[in-house]
Amino acid sequence: MSMRRIPLVLLWVLAGLWALGIFSFVHARVNKWDFSHYYLSAAALRSGENPYTIDLAPMAAALGMQVGEINRATYPPTFLLCFEPLTLMRPVPSYWTWFGLNVLALGLAFVLLLRNGRFDFARGMSFVALAIFYPPLLNHFKFAQSQIVVLLCLVLMMSSLRRDNQALAGLMLAFASMLRVFPIMMVGYLVVERKWRALRWTAAGLATIGFLTLVFVGWTRSLSFISVFGFLTSRHWYDQPGNISINAAVFRIFWWAFSTSLSPALDLLRQGAGIAAEFFLLAVTTRVTISRAQIQKGLDPRAFALWVVATIPLAPTAWFHYLVLLYIPYALIASAAYAGKASRRTVWMAMSSYAILWMDLAGTLSAVVPYSAPWFVIFLLRESASVPLWMAYVATYWFVSDGSPQLWNSACDVQKPTSRKGNLQLARS
Repeated sequence: MSMRRIPLVLLWVLAGLWALGIFSFVHARVNKWDFSHYYLSAAALRSGENPYTIDLAPMAAALGMQVGEINRATYPPTFLLCFEPLTLMRPVPSYWTWFGLNVLALGLAFVLLLRNGRFDFARGMSFVALAIFYPPLLNHFKFAQSQIVVLLCLVLMMSSLRRDNQALAGLMLAFASMLRVFPIMMVGYLVVERKWRALRWTAAGLATIGFLTLVFVGWTRSLSFISVFGFLTSRHWYDQPGNISINAAVFRIFWWAFSTSLSPALDLLRQGAGIAAEFFLLAVTTRVTISRAQIQKGLDPRAFALWVVATIPLAPTAWFHYLVLLYIPYALIASAAYAGKASRRTVWMAMSSYAILWMDLAGTLSAVVPYSAPWFVIFLLRESASVPLWMAYVATYWFVSDGSPQLWNSACDVQKPTSRKGNLQLARS
């Protein structure tokens, strides 16, 4: 064996052991959140009940599944409709089928990311091994979550745009949005990049999937989903440090700075501050995307990655496992770094956002900080779960603003330079 391959082999041995650890860990999770929530909600839907209004606790007790305080459905009706076939099985085989589908989706997403990034074998395998160690992935499988499905849809969208298959790109965005709602923010990328055909296909996909959902789920049950937004954005969930959405962070800032019982005026100010913060993030993301709009054909993967990162804090609620979507910017930055087409500050910030997840600041330092400490010290420690997300956003922002459009498009074979100046730059590189 070549000496150069020994570190890679050791890395993969450790990654394999880690993967086995994940597999062993989830054995005890077959009847717990969030899989139990999916299963019970979809089972109620299949039996003709309205899962958004009935109490799921009796069904949970009969099946030996955890329901707790989330005793009603909180996921979109399209997601429950797609999950329904798994309720034809008992909970245990259903759980492992769901687990297998997630592993398959993750593997396909990695294959597409490596292919689009032009990784060689050793670097590609190193990236996948480090991706397996990624703490949000463990968190994702712990709660049997669904963000890997969203990840695959967005990777397929990016790959389709790269091949100028705007129809498939639009349909993938529509499907992801109907499953989990928050990916709809990627429409902003299509608008800024003037992908009008993809937008039309997104609209057509939303209309078609929405119509089919209404047909099979029914108007009353489908529209009942709207009622859960108040529950999902309630103080109980916004007070959790693991909720990394902008609105949740703004809520906690006001509660820590003033009190948990805000006056009507302060509560109105808090709501306005949350909306303002969201618009500011959208404005920053849009501005830097427009600055790279000189690429009029093909895909600008850097800007695409930035919009993917932005969808996470813009979601009404966002949790630690949402960070699996950061595989997209991580893969693009790693590929560009290998080719010498990413700035040093971009690479270091991306690496730091990955590494800091292992420090688990929210679970350790926040537990020992005294309540007599200044509010802003307590707040910063409690908000440490959001730190890697914002570091990843900054890294991807720099990735966009520092990047050379001509060099990046040449590396990805997206388009040939259309000007004499672009040809000269490529020749010098």
